[in-house]
Amino acid sequence: MDHLSTIISRTFKDSAIASEFSCKRTKTAAITYTVLSKEFKTQLRKSLHGENGDARPVSIIIDETTDKGTTKCMAIVIELFDEETKKVDTRLLNLVPVQGETAADLFELMKTDLAKHDVQITQLVGFAADMTNIIFGEHNSIASRIKEEIPIVCPSNARVIHVH
Repeated sequence: MDHLSTIISRTFKDSAIASEFSCKRTKTAAITYTVLSKEFKTQLRKSLHGENGDARPVSIIIDETTDKGTTKCMAIVIELFDEETKKVDTRLLNLVPVQGETAADLFELMKTDLAKHDVQITQLVGFAADMTNIIFGEHNSIASRIKEEIPIVCPSNARVIHVH
């Protein structure tokens, strides 16, 4: 974020506007949080519900952060067919702070956050995550809880690459 002004002025050397452009961390964060995030959420809601408001089927991918030094978070990524582009689209739905570590805690956290974004658990047709007992165990896991609510959903393990 701190280098954007330099990149723009060097890229567009002939532009008086680019040479005067100034946008560092504070301004970039403000634009991201107050303008871009609202627009991305509006676009996502349109993709999730379409013109007539019908809920569309989605798949989700979850992953938990494992860094001990920060707040644990669950990344919730959503995959859906975008009617506008006619392609399957993958989008980050949210990074949710995690309090508990049981399958019940994580399932409720995921379900609650999906509902906050107008996604009902019954819209799920697919679920992927890394292969842990809490997520994919035969009994008392996130996948088993999803299967209880939606027997047709297709849970599958995902190979997640961690970059440190």
